[in-house]
Amino acid sequence: MINSKKWIEICSEGLTSHEVNAITSIEQNFIDDEKKSSLTVKCKDFKTLYQQTNSIFPWKGYAGFRLADHKNAYEFDLLIFTHCSILVIELKDWHGKISNTNGRWCLNNRDMGKSPVTVTRNKTYLIRNKLQKIKEKFHNKYSNIYVDYLVVMTGKATFTELPEAERNYVMQWENFLKLKDEEEFRKKFGHKDKTSFIDPADLAKEFFKEKTIPPKPYRKSGYIAEEDALFVHPNHLYKEYLAHSEEIKTDLALLRRWDFNQINDNSAKTPDGRYRIVKHEYDVLEYIKIANEDLFNSCLSHKLPPIKEDITAQYTDIFSYSPSNRSFNIFIEQNANKLNKEERLQIVYLLLKKLSNLHKIEIAHRDINYHSIWITDAKKITFSNFISAYYPKKGTIGNIRDILSVSGIKDLAFEYFPITKPTSYVQDIRSATVLAWHIINAKSISPNNIKIFAEEIKTSNDWYADIFREALSEHPFADGKAFFDAFEKKIPKQKYDFTFDESKLDYYKHPYHHNL
Repeated sequence: MINSKKWIEICSEGLTSHEVNAITSIEQNFIDDEKKSSLTVKCKDFKTLYQQTNSIFPWKGYAGFRLADHKNAYEFDLLIFTHCSILVIELKDWHGKISNTNGRWCLNNRDMGKSPVTVTRNKTYLIRNKLQKIKEKFHNKYSNIYVDYLVVMTGKATFTELPEAERNYVMQWENFLKLKDEEEFRKKFGHKDKTSFIDPADLAKEFFKEKTIPPKPYRKSGYIAEEDALFVHPNHLYKEYLAHSEEIKTDLALLRRWDFNQINDNSAKTPDGRYRIVKHEYDVLEYIKIANEDLFNSCLSHKLPPIKEDITAQYTDIFSYSPSNRSFNIFIEQNANKLNKEERLQIVYLLLKKLSNLHKIEIAHRDINYHSIWITDAKKITFSNFISAYYPKKGTIGNIRDILSVSGIKDLAFEYFPITKPTSYVQDIRSATVLAWHIINAKSISPNNIKIFAEEIKTSNDWYADIFREALSEHPFADGKAFFDAFEKKIPKQKYDFTFDESKLDYYKHPYHHNL
């Protein structure tokens, strides 16, 4: 587990990006001092190394992991093994004024939970217990090693209103980085014996002989996320996870975990810009709710409205989610082959009808793809991911749409059926055409399957083929309504009846694995 060549071992699954950035900065801050001590002098033990270099380095760190005993399990942001101690470090990227009310910390008068000083102190008991076992094993080798702890503020937070007993264990980021200076280190922890020198890497190796446990599942507002993401944006702007309520297991949600640091646009670097990105989708959905409530019920909607102060570089949207929903590819891979062609065509019929209704109220989705269409056992179609959508009240999200959209500025058919300056509505129907063919043929969306579609649709004699070819032409249908009307008119009524009948699908209802 311990790599002696690395300063800090990082288990990034247990950390947010701001914590990873902070830990990387810590490593870089101390690296020059490490080089002085470990690269210029070769010694057989750490004490001799100190005598020759007068340096307390190298130290050893381990970040983003969990440890447990028979009673408790704790997450650790950073554990530092120094020449004389083990430091438990909690990182807080907070901005504003911090105060303590009855043992709970408030940030700008908002309750942030139990005091991090108390929480971090409790973590030290587990570390002390593990250290005691090591001391007993090695007798006097680690007898003078002690355990201490700090809460380090990486954001611009003030904590002068905290009780003095807590302030002693809280440090500003800039002051923490000064601990690389031995005098600064001894000012902070100077009550310990200067002659206590151990090799931090040796102690860390012994400490982590027993495996750590994986980071605990991500929690947000009472929902616990599944370990594996259901969808990852191709540029890692966000990840989406299925989640369930801690209290009611059947209460499901979709968590979208934004990483605005991945967005290469200045608007994502400011609170106002991030709020505008998140709120745009909320506003679109609110517009749909007023214009067509039935259509709104066919969309994944926010459980809570976005609050500007909450939208930091790491932010989580929470959407309502029906237990029967399946993302497009998962539904196709798990269920489509069990449906006959008429039943698959009925799903296409409902998809195009929903798109028609969307365009009737002048909403253009502009990112129709496998991540934004959901299908249930009962053949209900649900839309999601209106991040880049156009709507009449405020128009578009702007140029950043090209970055936010999974499809970018192109629709799913563009590579094989290029078109000059299509409208947003036309782009929607072109992507919907690709999805429709994949539904009919029980194929999931992939580059290879889209290539097969492009070849087959050119020569297909199926009754819907002419409609699809027109949708992909240089002179396509104007919008989803015209597309749906043409499709509906072309249906062989004597052969197909798309009247909704849920009971026909009872046979196919069974538990699903959401991640394939």
